Amino acid sequence: MPVVLARVDQRFIHGQILASGALARRRVNGVIVADKALCGNETVKRIYDRALTMADPPIKNGALYVDPSGMRVLLDGKDARGKRYLALFGDMAAVLAALDGGASFDSLNLGNFCSSSEDKIELYQGFLAGAAEIRELDEIASRVRRIYFGPLDEPDTCYRPCAPAGGSIPAGRRGA
Repeated sequence: MPVVLARVDQRFIHGQILASGALARRRVNGVIVADKALCGNETVKRIYDRALTMADPPIKNGALYVDPSGMRVLLDGKDARGKRYLALFGDMAAVLAALDGGASFDSLNLGNFCSSSEDKIELYQGFLAGAAEIRELDEIASRVRRIYFGPLDEPDTCYRPCAPAGGSIPAGRRGA
């Protein structure tokens, strides 16, 4: 499986990802940014690609920018042989689009996310989700082995599905 680390974070590429050492420990040698909007933004792509050259270890060829629904085509291609990718998503909808398109990964790290929803609650430090995002997380939880919050190398704070069938959010429900 070429995706060794998958992460949802609205900030995509930032210091924690580049300097934490998690890329080295997982022997990551490629990055996929799965986001429709960023696919066409050359300025942001240049900034991210430059930052990746400063990662530990450096990702010299920059990131691959794909529409999440087409991620599996990339992963099945001959260029993916021998690759160990970090896949970055901006939101849960992008993760679901990648899974619906046939991409697979064992676990998903939840970094920074702030819902614009009126009904949002804090599930974990800096991770705010509304009912719609919680339903998406619950769907993702049914399709990957583990979902966890926070720093890349601290998978002890796992997400537990929490939206009941009716879709309301229990007050104060958090990762544990």
